Amino acid sequence: NLFIMSHAKLIVKNAGILIFGELISRILSFFLIILIARYLGEVGLGKYSFAFAFVGIFSILSDFGANVCMTRELSRNTSLTKEYLGNIFMFKLVIGAIVTLLPVIVIILTNQPLEIKIGVLLAALSMFMSYLASPFRAVVNAFEIQSYQSLYVLSERVIAFIMGVFVLYKGYGLLALLIVLVLSNASSMLILYKLVSKNIVRLEPKFNFNFIKSFLKKSFPFWFTTIFMTIYFRIDSVMLSFLKGYAATGWYNAAYKIIDALSIIPFVVITAVFPAMSKFYKKSDNLLYILYEKSFYYLSSLAMPLGIGITLLADRIILFVFKQNFVNSIVVLQVLVWALVLIFVNYLMGYLLNSIEKQKLFTLTAGLSALLNIILN
Repeated sequence: NLFIMSHAKLIVKNAGILIFGELISRILSFFLIILIARYLGEVGLGKYSFAFAFVGIFSILSDFGANVCMTRELSRNTSLTKEYLGNIFMFKLVIGAIVTLLPVIVIILTNQPLEIKIGVLLAALSMFMSYLASPFRAVVNAFEIQSYQSLYVLSERVIAFIMGVFVLYKGYGLLALLIVLVLSNASSMLILYKLVSKNIVRLEPKFNFNFIKSFLKKSFPFWFTTIFMTIYFRIDSVMLSFLKGYAATGWYNAAYKIIDALSIIPFVVITAVFPAMSKFYKKSDNLLYILYEKSFYYLSSLAMPLGIGITLLADRIILFVFKQNFVNSIVVLQVLVWALVLIFVNYLMGYLLNSIEKQKLFTLTAGLSALLNIILN
């Protein structure tokens, strides 16, 4: 009972810290999107969304399932932290550099305007900084020190918001805003590096081929899940840009950004409970069952009222936030909110499978979902 209570308190504490950090971060992100929509219009928002969606498709090649697998393994045995961090960081550095170049090369070969090509380059550099931060985030999650995770997320968003407001207000345009995002991601990555190095473990870069090979055998199912989920969430904006232009992409993403802001709820719950589920799998099936059942109950209880409320109030939400130019986003929001309702419980079920080493089943369902999404698009 003491073991259950101590972990329950830790999960609640971590969830609270994550909610605070993510809530402020999502609010700042959301207001930044509103400013982009108002200063750059639906076409500007469409270009911005396309650049990150296009780069995001390629980002799947940098993951290899390392983050989720690393969190699971270290939550069970923290003594391996230095070995994991040193090797996975170097692996991410090499793979991340390659993956950063790929979308730039591909976009150059298209007939997209120069502004879009430079925008994709800047979005790729911004993503590269996230690649480098990911092993440190896995360590923080495994040690369940979510205050560091929140500080990382908050520092990136605060810097991006303050500098982003400045460049938009001054009329410097889309490319200046993307430069700001590169700088904000680099700054937050350095902050997280300092926190982990000082308080958990110091980074000692190494590249043990046998270690990497053994690790990748375990992480591959997680990687394919990430590939399919990234395709599922990113492919819409990319396909829409090529098929219907940047204005339609802007309308779609205005609604999508609202959904993205609300996805904080399942995200923080799952981030908080996943390390505990991984531990409980090795300790007690009963504890794992209780944790999963309670999490499922609370998430589903929140999801349904949210879906109904947003469906009924979609017109007021869109017109209040984005104004008349985005009236076409109303019906998009009414549809997409029901995807969010399902995401609340889908994520939890998927990460339960990850925690009990049945990740191949999660990979299979994610793959089918991504394929169906492309076909229906």
